Amino acid sequence: MKMKKKLTSFVLIFALLAMFVPSGLLTTTAYAADGDFEITDGVLTGYNGSGGDVVIPDGVTAIGAEAFKECKKLTSVTIPDSVISIGNYAFWSCSNLTSVSISTSVKTIGKHAFWGCSGLTSVTIPN
Repeated sequence: MKMKKKLTSFVLIFALLAMFVPSGLLTTTAYAADGDFEITDGVLTGYNGSGGDVVIPDGVTAIGAEAFKECKKLTSVTIPDSVISIGNYAFWSCSNLTSVSISTSVKTIGKHAFWGCSGLTSVTIPN
């Protein structure tokens, strides 16, 4: 009986917190698994994950053309130092993409790489 009372108390406290704490503080970040990526000879050619905050795996040397095309659930992407180029239309029409962090090693960004990314509010591009 004590266990049931403790569980009920916990659920009640959590429910109260959920009502009064801003929603952004209770969210979690899900990172993509390596199996979510299609990579051929170091080039990321496709993404099959669930979206959210995506960290591209180290060792990827390029993000291919249209690799994230119309990935509506993508919200942010972090590009590692191993990437040297981002292909044409790589993030085409990722309308919920809000943040991109590009590493210092990226030398070229293809034509319209972020075309249609209407939610993009933060882009970090080093010197």
